[in-house]
Amino acid sequence: MTDADKQKRRIDLKRESAGSFTMGSPGETASEIFVIDSRLITVMTRGVYAVRTADSVDPDRTDINLPNMMTQQVLGYGSDSPFISRTLLAGRELFRRGYLGTDFDEQRALSLAFEAAQHLAAMTDLKVALEEDCDRAAKELKQTPVKLGFKLPVTPNLRSRGEAFVRAADKVNQSTKALSELFFPRKRANDDWSSHITQALQSATSSNEQTKQFLQRVIALIDTMREFRNASEHPDATKDVTFRDFDIQPGLKVMPPSIEIRHPKFPVARTDFLTFMNSVIDECSRIFEGMAALLCNESIRVPPIMCCQVALLDEAQSKARHGISFVYHSTFKPGVIPDAPPTKG
Repeated sequence: MTDADKQKRRIDLKRESAGSFTMGSPGETASEIFVIDSRLITVMTRGVYAVRTADSVDPDRTDINLPNMMTQQVLGYGSDSPFISRTLLAGRELFRRGYLGTDFDEQRALSLAFEAAQHLAAMTDLKVALEEDCDRAAKELKQTPVKLGFKLPVTPNLRSRGEAFVRAADKVNQSTKALSELFFPRKRANDDWSSHITQALQSATSSNEQTKQFLQRVIALIDTMREFRNASEHPDATKDVTFRDFDIQPGLKVMPPSIEIRHPKFPVARTDFLTFMNSVIDECSRIFEGMAALLCNESIRVPPIMCCQVALLDEAQSKARHGISFVYHSTFKPGVIPDAPPTKG
């Protein structure tokens, strides 16, 4: 031990010493590690974790009992869940100043991706809980003889859970809208977002019919989910949302919990609520991912000698990259690098 080491406090020696820590459950692997809002975020296969240092908890280092590194699971879903790949991992891959310019707010973009992932995780929690309720009800119905009296299963707090799902779906879409404004901010806060983003991406959509159709679908879904939320939280004579619990049909056929939306422009006939949930989770996550790719592709800032665009990976390539669907593809412009001279035989 050197003289300098002898003068250090025990806590300083602990701080500077080597160490290790574990994260996740047995068999999990890390898919990606990056920083969001000064937190080290690690995406594992079955969860997302934040890592905190003792310095961030105790800046003056007065408590020697604090471990140097502490982990906390912040999401119960990891890269094995498609919506994590379409939000957090898509953001990690695409939101890069090296491609989007030094003025791009990379941290804000990653925060919005994390925000969208949180809302999608809440929606998935609600879906999983309803699946468990339906499985439990199915088992109870099989075990109860009809001659003893027929008792329909009950889903606890179905309406409040349904309203929470619709509200969270709208919040995912608001994160998507906020992301678009990082790239193309509105001149006035009360400007119509749909008209604004259509105008901002006019050059992209005028040259590509698929891009035009995708943007139209984005706007339609975002507007629709906002109207669903309004119908749920502010029902009136023209709109409302009805959640029906298990119901009985002729022939002792038991209908699962369902949703029905009455709306002058966006009505939804009575449908299985689980089917509705799966569809909305998939659509909202794809909309965030697709808009991220489109916005980044239209905002690339690279040297004039380069050609660069956001490219869609095929299924095998995406699987090899933990479900990431879009990457940057860069090449030199023709003639920038001359062909290599022929080798002598």
